[in-house]
Amino acid sequence: MRKEVWFGLSLMAATVILVFVLMPPPSQMTNGHLGLLMLAMIVVGIMLGFPTAFTLMGMGVIFGWLAYQSGLAHLQLATQSFAGAETWDQLDQMARYAYRSSPRVVARGVLAMLRWDGSNVLPKISVPTLIISGNEEYEVTHLAAEAGVSLNQAYELIRRHGLDRDTLLAAAQALKNAS
Repeated sequence: MRKEVWFGLSLMAATVILVFVLMPPPSQMTNGHLGLLMLAMIVVGIMLGFPTAFTLMGMGVIFGWLAYQSGLAHLQLATQSFAGAETWDQLDQMARYAYRSSPRVVARGVLAMLRWDGSNVLPKISVPTLIISGNEEYEVTHLAAEAGVSLNQAYELIRRHGLDRDTLLAAAQALKNAS
């Protein structure tokens, strides 16, 4: 075998051995340890010649299963996805769904959320509604037109005063009076 192949194989073997030597037992592993383990596995997988996409997909499945088994998927869903009124059974059902879903289905769902634009339904809402998207172009343009300031001034007002509409309108009025 050529020297380059031996060097690459020895480098991969050293990485795997270091991971097993330096990692604590599975019962004592923290999230940081799992992150380092995942990084080492990705590096070794890519060094073995697997395509990056397949390596990442495999790691996603493995660590998704670990997150479900350890309860981290439930914790993530409880703190970042829902309003706080869900039961453990509902969280468990969503965690199992997320783990068992095809990566294609999850990716299409994320893309659909990113591409969704609800500005066409805003005029049809007949009840008082708080819309939190103050850094979106549509909302900033609306604020600038309503307050009678330029678009750049509207962005600066949002940066200085936050997203409270009454505060922004008062600051815009003060800005117009000062001019």
